[in-house]
Amino acid sequence: MGLGTIIARGVAAVWVGICASATLAAGGGALNDPQEIYTNERAGMPGDGVGASVTIQFVAYALNSVGGKYKLIPVRVRVGERQAPLALSIEQDRLLVASGGKKIVASFQLSALDRPLWDSLSPDLKKRLTYPEQLSPNSAAVVYAFVPLADLPGPIEGFEYTIKSLPAPLVLAPEAKKAAAMLPADAPQG
Repeated sequence: MGLGTIIARGVAAVWVGICASATLAAGGGALNDPQEIYTNERAGMPGDGVGASVTIQFVAYALNSVGGKYKLIPVRVRVGERQAPLALSIEQDRLLVASGGKKIVASFQLSALDRPLWDSLSPDLKKRLTYPEQLSPNSAAVVYAFVPLADLPGPIEGFEYTIKSLPAPLVLAPEAKKAAAMLPADAPQG
């Protein structure tokens, strides 16, 4: 191997390192798809053993829709220490999506929103999208909500998840940014 090849490989390795560092510093990770996590779980807040979160990956969210008509909102629900399972109700539970200063009602029931689209799905996918009747203590599940694209006036600002069996709605706000991401642009970096 010649000296020129060694130098070229060394320069290439340094360049890859610089690019990877810049991507990670931008918050995008290896896929460079920045995300926002909305959650009701905050340090020091009292809880009733139920937490929820929505992770929006900006690039995937912007480019994907269900049937060209709906945005899919995956809501991760965590049930902690409880005496009984968490009862869910397809008829009475709801997710409100805050967007553009408005609150838009999402649906947990695609079959009621768009029967032809629902009927075109595989049985396995229908099973995954079906809203459960309950969640056991010490468990977690993802439930899926559908928001009509035409009703979303702008970027997502937050969520309000009402579970009829809970005393109050779960308000999902953006998670606090990591300390490094909060540095001012002119801050010295060490």
